[in-house]
Amino acid sequence: MNVAALPFLSHRYAVRAAEVLLHEAAEHTLDYARRVAEIVKLLTARFTADAVNIVMAHATLLGGRRGGGERDVQTAFDYELPASLFPASAHYAALGHLHRQQEIDGRCPIFYSGSPLAIDFGEEANEPVALVVTASPGVRADVTPVPIAGGRALRTLRGTLDEVIAMGEQAGDAYLRIVLAESARAGLGDLVRDKMPNALEVRLDEAHQPRPASRGGAGRGAGPSRAGRSPVRLFGDYLAEQSIDDPRLSAMFAELLDEITGSGDAALSAALPDGEA
Repeated sequence: MNVAALPFLSHRYAVRAAEVLLHEAAEHTLDYARRVAEIVKLLTARFTADAVNIVMAHATLLGGRRGGGERDVQTAFDYELPASLFPASAHYAALGHLHRQQEIDGRCPIFYSGSPLAIDFGEEANEPVALVVTASPGVRADVTPVPIAGGRALRTLRGTLDEVIAMGEQAGDAYLRIVLAESARAGLGDLVRDKMPNALEVRLDEAHQPRPASRGGAGRGAGPSRAGRSPVRLFGDYLAEQSIDDPRLSAMFAELLDEITGSGDAALSAALPDGEA
């Protein structure tokens, strides 16, 4: 077996590798894809017809589908390479970097085996496999995917608190991302995790996300003046702006304010809804 191994090359290191392997003074302005193709050509130059020739590379190929957990900076357009850089003399090209299992059309069989475990919730729909490759001199490699059943799945549950708790009861041992259709209130995340210990992430859906208030000055579309309003009222206004409807927060704020300033029970009374003072 002949193996040509190529690690991930940044633009900077592709130039350095070219200087070492190609014995020439590389210029930083040269095209990245051209540089990598030249290096692959050099690495595969000794492939022979009487052996199994394998390319192993950490790279992003044009047309490859993202899995969700890749580093965006290293899968951007500037790092995409054409599949044509792998020669027909290769029996198989084993690729890493993209997390979704897939085949890329080229002059030889080119495959990403994909991540054996989901890296983040962007990959929860991926179906992990191991690829069994059978190859012999003079015969194109045959690839058989074998599903990987180990590990714990990732699932995203969306809905109200009661809805996601009900769905969580059917989720088994999967790690969970919870997206709540609920207004923000104190202890909401702790309540979810108490009911669903496998919840790794708890967030509000887009419709219930807090909205930042305008910070413009007077005469520039600013909100009502703060003049003459007590700290308790200002805090209440802030909660309203953030779509947080939880009287307990106002009460806790008033208690803390009372401890610090000694302003008396009036602050606490002003913070509570009518009939709860």
